[in-house]
Amino acid sequence: MMAVMHTPATLPTEVSDSCPDRVEAVGWGALEGLQTARPGLELDIAWCERRRFEAKLGQTLVSPGEAGRVNVVLGLGDAARLCAARLRQAAAAFAVSTGDAKTVALDLTGITDLGIGAEQAVEGAIEGFWGARYRYTRYHSGDPDPLVYAHRTVAGLIQKYPVFGICMGNHMITHALGAKTFKLKFGHRGANQPVKNLETGKVSI
Repeated sequence: MMAVMHTPATLPTEVSDSCPDRVEAVGWGALEGLQTARPGLELDIAWCERRRFEAKLGQTLVSPGEAGRVNVVLGLGDAARLCAARLRQAAAAFAVSTGDAKTVALDLTGITDLGIGAEQAVEGAIEGFWGARYRYTRYHSGDPDPLVYAHRTVAGLIQKYPVFGICMGNHMITHALGAKTFKLKFGHRGANQPVKNLETGKVSI
């Protein structure tokens, strides 16, 4: 199972049973002890050790692949602690390590055998990847409108939990509730001022 991400514009993402030929970078998960999440895939232990790669959560090991493709071994950490939130962290590290690659794929084969549902695994990978990519692409210029994946995620959360947004989070909530925002010339700016009630000790923002 592959999560395939393309940039830029509408942040298209797809789930595929195999790795498309057109991807510029592909990543595989590795667990502490240098075991891969994908059955049948083995790591060169000596090569990893020379590069001090231990597959701790968020570690990445980048190497050149065939036809100009970049291969990324992605640290998932302790298998017993792996969950959607930690997979999100790992996917964020994958986003940073792939730099400006326009199309990338993250191999999630075997992840579901570690106690994470397929839907949770895909959502965690996509959210982590795009959340990190936001910091390194033109979206950081202040336009929340293209981040459709985040609008949908927040819309789902609002149905179940109280949701509070700060800065970019305010715009995500706006879109999740069906309203619109527009990009300002120098990006979005705001201030969140905490106020403490000296009688009760309660702080409000």
